[in-house]
Amino acid sequence: MTRTISKGTYNQGPSKPSDYDKIANGKIDFATAGLFPSIYSGLTQNISPVNALNIAEYILVMKTETNLSDAYRSMIIQTISLLSSRFSKNRSFTHMTRDEIVSFFRKPDMLDPLHKWIGTYNLKRTILLQMVLLFK
Repeated sequence: MTRTISKGTYNQGPSKPSDYDKIANGKIDFATAGLFPSIYSGLTQNISPVNALNIAEYILVMKTETNLSDAYRSMIIQTISLLSSRFSKNRSFTHMTRDEIVSFFRKPDMLDPLHKWIGTYNLKRTILLQMVLLFK
């Protein structure tokens, strides 16, 4: 099964991967190296290939700048993958609306009356801000 990343669409057919696809898949493999297989499969199966490549490139840059632990790397991949797959319906990160991002951050008061979501909010916000600054 091959994922074609170069044109922003993906096929699950028996097509031959291009050099670009091989490089993109290599980046995804390197970004998820040493993590649980579920992290890799979540990145390669649940979100669009373009967003998966953006996440992998972000992880690789962060690994170069800082010494990311496996747990933090897993959390970054899971957080951004969740934003991509559930809240923006796999549209490109650059086409996300403010409402999609805010709904990703916040929990309704009925579900969390004590506002315990604020710690998670700060963590997700930091991850997304770093990613936005990197790709601007």
